[in-house]
Amino acid sequence: MRAMPVRHDSRTALTRIGSDLAQIACALNSGGDVTDEQSRAVLEQVCAAVRRVDEATLVSMRRRRPGTSLC
Repeated sequence: MRAMPVRHDSRTALTRIGSDLAQIACALNSGGDVTDEQSRAVLEQVCAAVRRVDEATLVSMRRRRPGTSLC
C-alpha cells in the first residue's frame, strides 16, 4: 500500500467532514434542525476518515522502523 494516496484521500475526506460539521453547527445555531440521517452520515464519514488516517500512520511508521511492533 502506498501512503501518499491514502494521506491525500484522508485530507480530502477530513476537509469535507469539516465542511459538513460547520453546516450542521450553522443550522443548529440558527434554530434549524438536523436529521438523524444527516448526523449518521457525518459520523460514518468521520469513522472512515479516522480509519484511513490510522492506516496511513501505521504504514508511515513501519517504513521508518521496519521490523518493529506498533501495537
